[in-house]
Amino acid sequence: MTRLCDPPLPIEVELGPDGRPARVCGGPLRGALRPAARWLAEADWWSRPIAREYWKAILNGELLVELFHDLREDAWYLERIYD
Repeated sequence: MTRLCDPPLPIEVELGPDGRPARVCGGPLRGALRPAARWLAEADWWSRPIAREYWKAILNGELLVELFHDLREDAWYLERIYD
């Protein structure tokens, strides 16, 4: 089962030396991240353009989450929690 965060929740993310998300340090969940998958989404969605870098990652070694970096705002968001 998954829980969609609607609207997505703002979070603070620290990047590792390789540029991948390494830690959530602000927001409703905090801890170390182990990235599992990455993809990009760019579209003019009903004249509200989006440009996002999505990540699925394991938070604290046990919780699968989906987060994204809004490339237009330079902000991070938590979008989905898998349980």
